[in-house]
Amino acid sequence: KLFKLGIEKVCLNYSAIYSSNLITELAERFGSQSIVVSIDYKRNLFGKIKVYSQRGKKVVDTDITKLASQMEKLGAGEILLTSIDNEGKSVGYDIEIIKKVSDSVNIPVIANGGCNDINDIYLAIKDGGASAVAASSMFIYWGKLKGVLINYPTQDLLTDKLFNKI
Repeated sequence: KLFKLGIEKVCLNYSAIYSSNLITELAERFGSQSIVVSIDYKRNLFGKIKVYSQRGKKVVDTDITKLASQMEKLGAGEILLTSIDNEGKSVGYDIEIIKKVSDSVNIPVIANGGCNDINDIYLAIKDGGASAVAASSMFIYWGKLKGVLINYPTQDLLTDKLFNKI
């Protein structure tokens, strides 16, 4: 129904992990470019990466790079990689994990969770190998008290700080 309404992409988390045949069926019917798999993760007390589903409530017993590679083989066209630890905190992306996942697949990886500024975007792409980033808090919250203010970097700032570095 979503694709008939004109939706171009769907992003799956729980159903991608627990109904992997769904990824293949959707990719065969609508094309891999329309299927995004969301992989959410956080570090445990010992710093080990754990993959989660169901909005960070259920641990998935698999290695993050193996899961990303498996999703690619099943037909996913992109990976949305979210650091639960960094989400909404404006502390920068988890470059180490972005790099591991990006190196393990041949499909685009979208870095999510932690963006504070243009430099974070630059590092996620240059050092992490991300193909794209999600950066909602950077555009919505402003100032030390995090007041809500939709704002966008100027074109000059984007050009000078991001595109000329890549």
